[in-house]
Parts: sequence; structure tokens; C-alpha cells
Amino acid sequence: MGTSKFLLKALILFLTILLGVTGGIYVGFALTNSRSEIRFQTPEMSGEFGVPENLLLNLEIGDTFPEVSFITFQKNSGRLLSELQGKKSGLIFYGNDCLACPSHMDQWNQIVSPKLKSNVQEIVLVSDKSFDKLKEIPSHLKDKRLLFIDWISFSQKYHLAFLPISMTIDESGIIQHIQYGQRGGIDYKILKFLTTHNI
Repeated sequence: MGTSKFLLKALILFLTILLGVTGGIYVGFALTNSRSEIRFQTPEMSGEFGVPENLLLNLEIGDTFPEVSFITFQKNSGRLLSELQGKKSGLIFYGNDCLACPSHMDQWNQIVSPKLKSNVQEIVLVSDKSFDKLKEIPSHLKDKRLLFIDWISFSQKYHLAFLPISMTIDESGIIQHIQYGQRGGIDYKILKFLTTHNI
């Protein structure tokens, strides 16, 4: 009887220590990751349907896209909301380390780009930390306008925890549609808004 009580206490003590060590490692890992590059999840989803709430942006359809500073490859700087005024825009959040982003861009280039009119612009938002990494522009980004933003500040303020994300934005800078990731293609609402309202 005494031996089994001793073994039970020893087992409980062992499990308590194991949980404490594991929890400490997890917290330490989370803290070091939050100081370095932000890690994104890229599940296969379309639109907002089925996207867990903890992955949604703090931006919604009907919101004005926030005023964000950017720089270009040529080291020109500007304010994004000014760039969005007067033209329909397809806006894509793209990450260098995002495994789903290249195939999303390939689909965008096949499905959306060929149908765009002259009053539509395509803008790809990239982390300012990627500036040097993208000196060799991948073929799927060649004809896109790349704007480098303060990714960490934007991510913290607007909860950017998911890539790729595509948006349509109207001539006033109002968000019309948000697609989180992809499900075998580009959302019909994106194509419809950026090409014509009659397809």
C-alpha cells in the first residue's frame, strides 16, 4: 500500500515537472518568434467562410483601407491610401516564406491579370524585411507593383496572421472583398469586381 502511494506521488511529481518544462519551452519559443519574422498560417480556405476568427484581419468589407507608408524598389516612398484613390485595385499580401503565395500568384496571373482593364491596378504588399531578398524578382511577380511596408507594425495593428490574402478595393479606398488563402482558385467576387460587373 505504501509503495503504491509513493509511486503515485512520484508519477504526479514527474508529470508536473514535465508540464512545467514543456510549458517553459513553448513560452520561450513563442517569445523569440514574436521578436523575429512573423510566422503565417496558410490553410486552404476561400473568402471569409470557414476562416477561424483568430486568423481574420481587423479589417472588414466596407472599411477604408488604412493609411500605410511604403517604399518601392527605387526607394521612393509614399502613402498607400493615396495610391488607391481613383482606381480599382487588386491588393495581395505576399510573403517570401509563404509556401502558398507563389501558386496563388500563378493563379492570379492566369485568371485575373489577363482580364483587367486599364483603370485597374495590381499591388503586391511585401515586408520591408524582404527588400534585399527580392532583388531577383520571381516570374509570378514580374509585372506587379511591389510596395514594401512595415510588416511587423501592420501585422500587430491589423492582425495579419494569414497569407496569402487578396483584396479588392474601390476607387475611394474602400475594401470590397477579402479572400483568405485559396481553394483551387481566385474568388469569383474578386474577378467580377476587377473586370466588369456583368460577367
